Amino acid sequence: MNTLSWFLYFAEMSESLKIGGALGIAVSACGLVVATMINEKIPPWKYWLPVGLCSLLLIFSPSKNTMYAIAASELGQAAIESRLGQKVEKALENWIDKQLVEK
Repeated sequence: MNTLSWFLYFAEMSESLKIGGALGIAVSACGLVVATMINEKIPPWKYWLPVGLCSLLLIFSPSKNTMYAIAASELGQAAIESRLGQKVEKALENWIDKQLVEK
């Protein structure tokens, strides 16, 4: 798989990651409540660490549309940097220059 394929794959996964992050926060919070109710001597970081990690996952995972935009950008950049893309760009610049001179 190439870079574009991975972007498309992660675009489809992005919604699942957000749901998983929200679920992780809920489960960790419930665990903290249960541990408090039974008054166990469990360090709080054991519950807040997963909450923090899941929160970061929710905050920093891009949306599906953003992932598709990144994939399109990668494809566009590859097309422009190709030899054919360079020729098309020069031909378009020459055509625009001719149009400006005529007016």
